[in-house]
Amino acid sequence: MKRIAILSVTVLIGIMAAFLILLFNHELQPQDKPSDKPNDWFFRQRAYPYEQINHAAYIEALKQRSELNLRSNSSGNRGQWEFAGPVNTGGRLSDVEMNPNDMSIAYLGAASGGVFKSTDQGVTWYPVFDTALSLSIGDIALAPSNPD
Repeated sequence: MKRIAILSVTVLIGIMAAFLILLFNHELQPQDKPSDKPNDWFFRQRAYPYEQINHAAYIEALKQRSELNLRSNSSGNRGQWEFAGPVNTGGRLSDVEMNPNDMSIAYLGAASGGVFKSTDQGVTWYPVFDTALSLSIGDIALAPSNPD
């Protein structure tokens, strides 16, 4: 009986030792190169709804951006901005959209203040709607077919 107990304890210790060796003595797996998935997502987001980005359209967009920058820099109407401070959360602007057909028309969205419209390149602003139940604005989108 004593011999069976010693044999059982020896086998149990051997199994535990083998398990511990396997557990702590495994080779580290080589690290794979960083995944391309974030880059793929970034690319697909810009190519949607197509599989590839149209490079001719991209070059045309860069030209349009340069023309808009030149046009806005030559207008000379810079306006005066007033510092409202970092504690004025209600005055925080969340989005500004320009009418693609008429750059003197702009829309401004405030985090807790509604939507405002300017028809004179931002010199004066008036509210678009003040009677809505919620005035919280996170983003403004203008339809290309009807930017008003």
